[in-house]
Amino acid sequence: MSAGFSYLLAEHSQCTPDIILQCGFTAPTGANPFKGLLDVTTFGDVPSLGIGTWAVTTNLSFVKEVDPVVMFGGIGYTHEFETTIDGQQIRPGEIATYQFGVGYAVNDIITFSTVFQGAVQTSMKVNDDWIGNSSREPFAIQLAMTVALSPCSFVEPFIRYGLDSDAPQADFGVYMIRQF
Repeated sequence: MSAGFSYLLAEHSQCTPDIILQCGFTAPTGANPFKGLLDVTTFGDVPSLGIGTWAVTTNLSFVKEVDPVVMFGGIGYTHEFETTIDGQQIRPGEIATYQFGVGYAVNDIITFSTVFQGAVQTSMKVNDDWIGNSSREPFAIQLAMTVALSPCSFVEPFIRYGLDSDAPQADFGVYMIRQF
């Protein structure tokens, strides 16, 4: 479960993109990926629906519209907080993210988009020991449809496919967006 906000830092001009700051958090919902993990050599083989820790995220996005196409990209950083599970102190790695993509406005209400997402996650620590082979570089492609429900409300169902063994095979969700 995640929530956050976005703030327009700089509005586009003819030659420059919109620059948007995004901040958010993730709660430790879903199945914990570390629960019952006594043999750390199997890290990553445990199915999970959650990240198991609280996390904070910040992103900087750049958006340029060339009607009816919108091009976008961005960079971000996620910090997952340390947690204790089964008596073990677990400190997940730090995560740097990047993405770029394109959206196509079908009409004034619907936009289809495709985005490539990548990340670099540093190795994790259990107690005071670095865990070998726990760093990751997941790559994924996300397909979405943004629907304007009103001038200030949008819904965006998406499906995301992993492109390498470090990313989940597939996941899906819905973003609810409200402008104030």
